[in-house]
Amino acid sequence: MLKTKMLLFSFIIFMIGCQKNQTTKNNENTNIINIKPGGVPVIAKTKAEFKKSSYFKEDRVKDDKYYVMQNGNEVSYNELLLYYDYNISKRHELLPYTLFMIEKHKKYNYCTNAFENLYEFYTDQDIHYCDGTDASYIQYFKKINTLEPRVRNYCLSFIELGSKNEDTLSLKFLEIFYRYGFGFNKDTQKADSLKLAYQKKSEIDFNKYRKK
Repeated sequence: MLKTKMLLFSFIIFMIGCQKNQTTKNNENTNIINIKPGGVPVIAKTKAEFKKSSYFKEDRVKDDKYYVMQNGNEVSYNELLLYYDYNISKRHELLPYTLFMIEKHKKYNYCTNAFENLYEFYTDQDIHYCDGTDASYIQYFKKINTLEPRVRNYCLSFIELGSKNEDTLSLKFLEIFYRYGFGFNKDTQKADSLKLAYQKKSEIDFNKYRKK
């Protein structure tokens, strides 16, 4: 993933760059939640830490939530992604807005976000430790077989929905699930088919991005 997310975050930072200095001034007196080496946020351990927010003012976050609910605004949703990456203790708040994007506004490119939000909630597995390689995804997905069937099927339903709508990362995730028997019965033939679909869609996405 996290090549896709890094592209997203780079775009967001570009979009908000003109406001960065003011945001920094507004946060000068805010104690930022500690960051682990490598840029991974640390979960707040005290009530005082949990109540603090970093990077965006509260009013801006509320604006983003409103625009996501009303019209599925992708810039607003991507700002929420960035906000909750800096405020990891509050990341459970993102799930309803992810569901708005998918279920109300039919933006299936966020299906893997819904999966990750739910999967982290149920297993404490953090997507930030994945580096985009198959090896890191294999470690990340291992716990899915420990979930009770109802919960596991609900998590996987978003990956299946994304794949049916040709979401690139959903195709990649589903390939790994079938190849290694995570959540589904192991099926190498289906995994190979999904890998080809993923490669084809990745090429389309790359060419589309290059033309912009």
